Amino acid sequence: MKKQISIVLLLLAAAAVHAQDLSGFRINYDMAIPTGGFNADFINKTSWRGISFDSRWQVKENVTAGFNIGWQVFSQRLDNITEVLGNGSTTVNGTQFRYVNTFPMQANVHYYFGEEYMMRPWVGLSMGTAYSDQRTQVGFSEIQRTSWSFAITPQVGVDIPLNSDEVSFNANMRYNQFFQNEVSFDYSFLVFSAGFKFLYH
Repeated sequence: MKKQISIVLLLLAAAAVHAQDLSGFRINYDMAIPTGGFNADFINKTSWRGISFDSRWQVKENVTAGFNIGWQVFSQRLDNITEVLGNGSTTVNGTQFRYVNTFPMQANVHYYFGEEYMMRPWVGLSMGTAYSDQRTQVGFSEIQRTSWSFAITPQVGVDIPLNSDEVSFNANMRYNQFFQNEVSFDYSFLVFSAGFKFLYH
């Protein structure tokens, strides 16, 4: 964790010196679709509750570095489900509510195509950590599992300038992969995101 924080701080320090026209702050609305084991084993319902923040600073021509944070909420109701609790000595049957809150915190690098102040496609990669809070409720019983995971997120998107050079509309698609550790399984989900970029000066 300390190593990941140090990497983020170094990227920010280097980027601040070179802030130019690609630099900006983004706020996005996110919807997400569970994939892989997350979809098969726990929740397969699309999440419509997500938000993300992204800061980028230009470090070279067509290249930015920065950081991003996000929050995505998954939930699903399952009827007539049997759940084994604790050490396996208790079995509960009934309506089950499943929840997962995920909080990725990552450093990122992006490469841009096209010309300044025009529509600009881009590709990027974020790496860092993610906190996940998983809960299962059956009647008055609740099972909670929290974990920190290594997180990697490839992404593609486009920035579209609006009437003002200060503001752009942006749309992107990301694939979040939070890797399994000793207390959690893999969380992976596809994110479709849209929002606005505000230019730094």
